[in-house]
Amino acid sequence: MSQDSSQYSNIQRMKIEGFKSIKSLDIELKPLNILIGPNGAGKSNFISAFKFLNELASKNLQYYIAQSGGAERFLHFGSKNTECIEFYLDFGANQYSVNLIPAEPDTLLIGTETPSFKGPGHHSPYTQTLNFQPEKESLLASSGKSIAKYVLNRLQTYKIYHFHDTSSSAPVKKSSLITEHTKLLSDASNLGSFLYHLKEKPFTSSYYQKIVDTIQLVAPFFQDFILEPDANGNILPRWKHRNSEKSWTFNDLSDGTLRFICLTTLLQQPPPYIPQTVLIDEPELGLHPHALNILASMLKSVAAQGKQVIVSSQSVTLINHFSAEDLLVADQVNNETVIRRLEEDEVTAWLEEYTLGSIWEKNIIGGSPDDF
Repeated sequence: MSQDSSQYSNIQRMKIEGFKSIKSLDIELKPLNILIGPNGAGKSNFISAFKFLNELASKNLQYYIAQSGGAERFLHFGSKNTECIEFYLDFGANQYSVNLIPAEPDTLLIGTETPSFKGPGHHSPYTQTLNFQPEKESLLASSGKSIAKYVLNRLQTYKIYHFHDTSSSAPVKKSSLITEHTKLLSDASNLGSFLYHLKEKPFTSSYYQKIVDTIQLVAPFFQDFILEPDANGNILPRWKHRNSEKSWTFNDLSDGTLRFICLTTLLQQPPPYIPQTVLIDEPELGLHPHALNILASMLKSVAAQGKQVIVSSQSVTLINHFSAEDLLVADQVNNETVIRRLEEDEVTAWLEEYTLGSIWEKNIIGGSPDDF
């Protein structure tokens, strides 16, 4: 009951009730999902739902709620207006639903948590309710059932990659232990050790070179990384300039170049290393239009490998590289987030004269501040 092919791994449908600005949402998800909309429409709230589910599956729910400011921050307009938060995920053969209810002191308890399975030949889902009284943490890990293990594996892979911090104290510019290489962290704080192991292993060295080659398409001056562990097993990533023998630090790179390095490493790493669902929040920040072209190609390539890509964006240039059916349009209507998938026939006639990004700019498909 835990098939691992992409048709069962990707989320096909997602329902959210009572979460932040989302009062009620029922959305179909495809391999490639580009979420557009104005500031304040709720794009980040939709993306953060995956972070919430990841913390829940990792038995870190109570700490996460407390660190985020309490349950009132998650309930749609607070507990006076919302009795519970509900999530439903349909992976094809497997499904998962969870209900969370507010409790003192300003937290959420898991009311019901139900993984289910409905594969070929099954007329109705086989369900397993994990809890019969409110629980502080998820019981997926302790269930022992294959359905629960499958769902647990899916939820624990959800990571929102956010490479915006390029300040002098940014984690990506600091040393990381050589042992921190299993997976690229969501802020790329282990970039040096991750790249080092890709380069040194015979079966991943070609992917390392592919990363370097792709970076050179955007930054022709870049020759290679310098990845040398010190005596304590730490790696401070540096790089070589084509026209200089000295080594350079990440502080010597532009913000856009550094972000593109992080994005390229994420999207060009070996496919088995890439999470089944890749979530990226506004990856276009500081990128040149040529870099956005390459970024779009990498996103499409990851989706073509059977992964699921969910990206929030406000870049007209980036949107131009996708098809209408790739877009999810977010608006805020009556103080709640509404998200819908764009239908191709809505824009077919317009595409004869305009690009998809221009159509969005003209407020023909929604997702613009004028809709508020």
